[in-house]
Amino acid sequence: MAGYSPLPEELRTAKPASETTRRTNASLLSKLDFTDRRSFENARRGFIASLEEVIIPHDNGSRPAYDLEALNFLENEAPDTVNPSLWRMAQLNAQHHGLFEVVDSIYQVRSFDLANMTLIRGDTGWLIIDPLTCAETARAALKIANEKLGERQVTGIIITHSHIDHFGGIHGVISPDEIASGQVPIIAPVDFVDESLSENVLAGNVMNRRATYMYGNLLDPSPTGFVTNGLGAILPMGSVGFVIPNDIVRKTGETRSIDGIEIEFQMTMGTEAPAEMVFYFPQFKALCMSEITSHHLHNVYTPRGAQVRDSLAWANQINESIDLFGDRLEVQFACHHWPTWGQDEAVDYLKKQRVLYKFIHDQSLRLANLGYNKEEIAEQIEVEVGDGNYHFAASGSMRGNAHDWFYRETGCIQYLVEVGYTPDHDYGDDLLIESDHLGDVLESNLDAFYHLLMRASGQNKENVLKTIWYEAGQGSIAHIKILAELGCLDDD
Repeated sequence: MAGYSPLPEELRTAKPASETTRRTNASLLSKLDFTDRRSFENARRGFIASLEEVIIPHDNGSRPAYDLEALNFLENEAPDTVNPSLWRMAQLNAQHHGLFEVVDSIYQVRSFDLANMTLIRGDTGWLIIDPLTCAETARAALKIANEKLGERQVTGIIITHSHIDHFGGIHGVISPDEIASGQVPIIAPVDFVDESLSENVLAGNVMNRRATYMYGNLLDPSPTGFVTNGLGAILPMGSVGFVIPNDIVRKTGETRSIDGIEIEFQMTMGTEAPAEMVFYFPQFKALCMSEITSHHLHNVYTPRGAQVRDSLAWANQINESIDLFGDRLEVQFACHHWPTWGQDEAVDYLKKQRVLYKFIHDQSLRLANLGYNKEEIAEQIEVEVGDGNYHFAASGSMRGNAHDWFYRETGCIQYLVEVGYTPDHDYGDDLLIESDHLGDVLESNLDAFYHLLMRASGQNKENVLKTIWYEAGQGSIAHIKILAELGCLDDD
């Protein structure tokens, strides 16, 4: 395998920006206010210390588990090969690393990993929120906190949700003996184990392959290669673990008291992650929004292949957070990026995040009902830029999310019909495929069609059969083949 590359040399060679890329990137400079530096001020606020070089060695290999120094080229201005908004987010992530104070007794270690580790000082030790992606980065984060703030044992761990960058490093902050004894509370939302294993074990191979493309972790960092992950500076490649929690939160309104720290929980299931929760610390007037909010726009359908997210439920959960905690909080922080301080500022930020996901849902639904397909809906969704402080980053896309909404809400059959729409057929001026072409489209997509239907039939076969009957047509070739595969036809 020495010297192997999946691509020929001409495809691996970095290319200069095309004229279209230069023109598009340059146009953003006039549309967005790059003189607004409030996000940079907030990203620096509360800084305590960092490593001289953020290079974290791997426990079992010669390469580092995490190397932030590879992103030093971000000190320069945005080149014409990179969207200037994405470059700005890259700088916010990579150039603001280390240990930070959120408020007295609440601290975060940022840009030692894709996610943040939050540490809350209890009566005797640390309550850790999200022990990062791998043991190496988690251990380094806890070490710098102990060195700068005084050594304390870990007296509790909260895992916010079922994505691996929020629990994979747990062996870096807690020993096997402590795990076995159960003496350290490990708190997670209901369904955390099932959802984590479903995504990272059952679908682990395919998810890892797709994540390689999404995160670009095989690209060399450079202005023509890897620049940023958006959610964080760079993805760590270290030793990942999993521990079954010993304390499960099941419903909104539950409370816990860990080492003198009072916590109020809100369940946010089926939004950014299938199993997720947010929580409020009344004695600190601090709200942790997990990954429900962040300083950009999330994907509704992430390219790494996680479940398609429900943008309406997402908006509703943010709204519930405002109702439950908005009149009590003084700071809002999350598991990526930097906090928002001040009640008015934090609630305004939450409202803007709520509007983002509600807008995607409402406008996509309106246009779908008018007969537009996913590409046409995406082209009509305006890319709102806000005030530069809540979804400035180019790591999310209104148009892309409108496209993804269409897939989630209209189902696999309509999605495949739209995918099958090609200029080879004369469909006339109508936006929808005419009925006499529908069978051809379904037949040409039958394998993928059947695969998606089988996934859906496990949840509600009756509804799937009704949909086949209506979309494919009684007696059509596609209809008969799929009914046969589902075991819904008599032998004769």
